[in-house]
Amino acid sequence: MSYDLIVWTRREVSPLPQALAEDGFVQTESDTWEYTAKNWMITVSFEPVEEEDIPDFVFSSVRGISYQVLLHVMPAGTPESAKIKARRLARYLAEIGHGVVQDLQTDKLTLSKTVRSASEPPERPMYPEQSSAILSLDWCMNHSDMMTREGVDGMLNLLQRFLPEALPRRYGPYEPPRFKYAEMGRAHFVDTYLDDPGVVIYCTRPAFSLSLPSIQHGYRKIGMRNLYWANNVNISLDATLLSDPYWSAHLPKVFEAVSHYLRPFYGEARCLKGYEISRNGALMFKTRDVLDTPDGKAESSPVSPWWRGVPRTAGLACVIGEPYTELWPGRESWDDQKGLSFCQPKTWGKSTAGYTIPDIIAEPPAPIAEIRNIEDMRRHEANAVIPPPVFPF
Repeated sequence: MSYDLIVWTRREVSPLPQALAEDGFVQTESDTWEYTAKNWMITVSFEPVEEEDIPDFVFSSVRGISYQVLLHVMPAGTPESAKIKARRLARYLAEIGHGVVQDLQTDKLTLSKTVRSASEPPERPMYPEQSSAILSLDWCMNHSDMMTREGVDGMLNLLQRFLPEALPRRYGPYEPPRFKYAEMGRAHFVDTYLDDPGVVIYCTRPAFSLSLPSIQHGYRKIGMRNLYWANNVNISLDATLLSDPYWSAHLPKVFEAVSHYLRPFYGEARCLKGYEISRNGALMFKTRDVLDTPDGKAESSPVSPWWRGVPRTAGLACVIGEPYTELWPGRESWDDQKGLSFCQPKTWGKSTAGYTIPDIIAEPPAPIAEIRNIEDMRRHEANAVIPPPVFPF
């Protein structure tokens, strides 16, 4: 935990090294300085920032921001004198950089004397763009081939051919991602991912996000339970593509091509309602005021790396591999190809593929959080005796 400030500036704070050195800071990296006391320290780092990474309320207050200075006081329970020192330094940097100080504890903005609030509305929206739904494509594997250099490179080749919008646009170990794919190149992206599989990836509309496996697959002990972690690949797209006849005919080809490459034991496509899209194109989960969902929140995907069985509701498309191809009977109408079995229409629409999931492999029903009547009690008792699904439990 730390006490954090950001100084958003219009121009590079060129006197920064000299000002920090005079104040007792020591340079530890090319863009990082530290001030160390007995029981606390202040770190200061400086980097350029893309316009799309600027929070909406900051963007609407100051025109022309190009840089950010991050100040961290650690630990959070440091003396007030340390926080005063950080705030005083932040105000000084805002003055010479013609910017604004953001207190991350309260999101309060303090404009410097050298900058004035905007008198005209910004050119870009000050609020997230709402999307009625996203199209979520998921694949789950019980192998770790995607976490190799050859696996990542092959996936990028596949996306370049079938879905270039899902290629990384920007990426990095944290948000906002600092690297641009067009500038740094594929090799740098692959190195960054292999070094930190939790890399943040921004894509190009109509693709919102690309998520690659983060840790090796296998069983993991969580408390008293032994849970299975599956390697998961996810691509999120704008669901309005389903209204485009060209895209609705192309998406089944994308789904098949990626499935053959990843060789999943399960994969699906599903529409999820109620998401917001930020100005940088990132997805944001709405926690309230979603009118067309039962709980007023955005719909979350039933597919998770913590694999609990096949989702009980059908998606727009489905693919299964071993061992589910042996455990899922009654698939005469499915299309079997090279060890995989597909259930999807030739063109995707907003209706599900209409398949039925056998109970023996279906995920357990969601627990009833509150038993309010006799019907809830009967459902609770019925769920309690449902055996766990086959594989990988």
